[in-house]
Amino acid sequence: MFVRMLYSCVFLCAAVLVRGQPLLHGVVYGEDPDGTQRPLPGARLQWLGSSVGTVTAADGQFRLVRPPNVDTLRVSAVGYRSLDTVLPAQGVDTLTFVLVSVYALSEVRVEAAAPTITAAPVKTEAISARQLEQSACCSLAESFEKSPTVEASFSDPLVGTRQIQMLGLSGVYVQTLVEAVPTMRGLALPVQWEYIPGPFLESIAISKGAASVVDGYEGLTGTIAVSYRKPYSDVPFFANSYASTAGRFELNLTSARLLGPHWYGMGFLHGSWTGLERDANGDGFIDMPLRRQLNAMAWVTHLGGPETFELHILAKGVVQERHGGTLSSIEPERAYRIEIREHRGELIAKGTQRLSDVTQIGLRGTLVLQQLGAELGLRQYRGDEAFGALKMFGMSEWARAQVRYGVDLLTDFYDEHLADEHLADTAWRRREIVPGAFVELTLQPLSAVTLVTGLRGDWHNLYGAFLTPRAYLKWQPVPLLTLRLSAGRGMRVPNVVADNLPFFLSARRVLFGPIGPEWGWNYGGSLTLLVPVAGLWTLDLEAFRTEFRHQVVPDLDASARLLLLRDVGRAYANSVLVQAEGKLADVELRLAYRWWDTWAPTGGRWQRRPLISPHRLLATLSYATAQRQWQLDATLVWNSGGRLPSTADNPDSLRWGERFPAVFRLNGQLTRRFGTWELYVGVENATNALQRAAILDARNPRGPYFDASLIWGPLEARLFYLGLRWRVGEALAP
Repeated sequence: MFVRMLYSCVFLCAAVLVRGQPLLHGVVYGEDPDGTQRPLPGARLQWLGSSVGTVTAADGQFRLVRPPNVDTLRVSAVGYRSLDTVLPAQGVDTLTFVLVSVYALSEVRVEAAAPTITAAPVKTEAISARQLEQSACCSLAESFEKSPTVEASFSDPLVGTRQIQMLGLSGVYVQTLVEAVPTMRGLALPVQWEYIPGPFLESIAISKGAASVVDGYEGLTGTIAVSYRKPYSDVPFFANSYASTAGRFELNLTSARLLGPHWYGMGFLHGSWTGLERDANGDGFIDMPLRRQLNAMAWVTHLGGPETFELHILAKGVVQERHGGTLSSIEPERAYRIEIREHRGELIAKGTQRLSDVTQIGLRGTLVLQQLGAELGLRQYRGDEAFGALKMFGMSEWARAQVRYGVDLLTDFYDEHLADEHLADTAWRRREIVPGAFVELTLQPLSAVTLVTGLRGDWHNLYGAFLTPRAYLKWQPVPLLTLRLSAGRGMRVPNVVADNLPFFLSARRVLFGPIGPEWGWNYGGSLTLLVPVAGLWTLDLEAFRTEFRHQVVPDLDASARLLLLRDVGRAYANSVLVQAEGKLADVELRLAYRWWDTWAPTGGRWQRRPLISPHRLLATLSYATAQRQWQLDATLVWNSGGRLPSTADNPDSLRWGERFPAVFRLNGQLTRRFGTWELYVGVENATNALQRAAILDARNPRGPYFDASLIWGPLEARLFYLGLRWRVGEALAP
């Protein structure tokens, strides 16, 4: 009854606010290699971040509705380079586009440096494929090297997984969407960033604040939406190879094909191998584990036009092994071995049917099988997960209103085991069954104001019923100034071992306290100003606060001999970010400063969380010649010092100080383009910044004081790399 009344109110509000739809019209031309331009029939126009699109008629003409809160229009056609255009909020209704033939190799389209902050009501940072290629970008975790929002924290020396942090908290509080589907959760959270190779990606969208209720009740601090290269707009063959002086070799292959009328298919293949033992700090341990990964994916799509049925089926499999610990030359009595095996299978199916110009319905299904096994010295861990989800939804769009509504069902089965000399054998098994319903309303009562309100209700078989309200406000008093506010509640059920796997790399005794669902509130806002000086500069200021009512925290402060994992109750994290980006002469620049203030009751008192750098400075620059034949990119990062957990319980020779020092890193890349070929060379950690002392009592890994979990800085020494990209054939387009 409640849901029915809520739906009625939503539709009533939407009906009151409906006005005439803003309509764009124009023509798309194709430019052949000889410079001849002609109207282009069958070209596709699609608003990024929306399902709204159209195709051109026989004379190249098009008519297209512009939904609220979108600003980027993609234009593509078979045999021509795709074009992404950022349009102003108002004042444009007639457009002309010219697409350049892929065979005009001497004509290289120069892409403008569009602002990375999108027009969405939620504060969102966009990372394009062009930006992803400005660094080596070997995995999703390494794709955030230039982002002021997301930080890839330094890997531990034994497990070697690179974690991310956002708004001062671990990445487990961020919801990851793969092609708009939340498949990454549960046991995958600590290692998910290694499962998506960078060359598979078309773009990444990072939203701050609580995620949309459409995607679930998790995602307390934000959303990372990953978009793969598309079967209907990519080239028939793409290859990216990579090799580094750290002994890492990678090969990425993709191939898009037209399978039949309206049917497209694409295959993805990734293989990586790291086989060189490096010990830059001389502690007898391999700096980064030896690793092998095989990653394959297939994608089949049916596109029948903007008003017919659309179907996507994705199947993916990942196998990965890591081998770390002491060097192979270390004598057996001092050896400490790490063996990690990961197996993952994913199946995503989603279909949408447009019923009219304003309404569409859809169905999404997901099935994931995850297996994680680890031998961590004397500790043994094994986790198995089977996750399934089904969502039925509808969406209606008008000129100044949009409503999304639906029901979903989530089921997740976990089976975890942990054994060591203290715990003997501890097992956790649970099955989560969570049906839910949601509704989200987007209103634009004035051209300068957008309000998004969402509410979902869920019933958890273990923890009962709960509501998840979320709201976002965007106000644009003048075209160059945007104010955003957001607030929302979130909940997640922790996997206490998998979430904190690196902290088990020690001789600390492990104690588990009371553990239940984590939940809290996130609220904040941002101010974005566009300054038309020397082109267009973007100035941005944001502040967010996350307040937990219940949070599970690894307590390293109770004792240097103890790892206490328990629900600490209240905890909070504050985050402030200031950034500026734009173009100076021919150089694209970004400057950013962020501050994190993260607190929790550990060691019997309130104090800042350890191993976190409160302050960070980021500077990136990119310069390309007129035809983009040469391109130079550089990234400078400074991380401040921070707090270390107390080691006062150890002998004098095995005590560390109370703080760790600041570090400064520099990465650079030079790219040379030869038509369809691209050669790139680069350096990572050119300053050779290292955490010289990374392991306590490294010479006695079986002793009571051994601890490899206190990581705050880089562990990989300076390395150089070489890569090659190759595109073959003309780009497909529906």
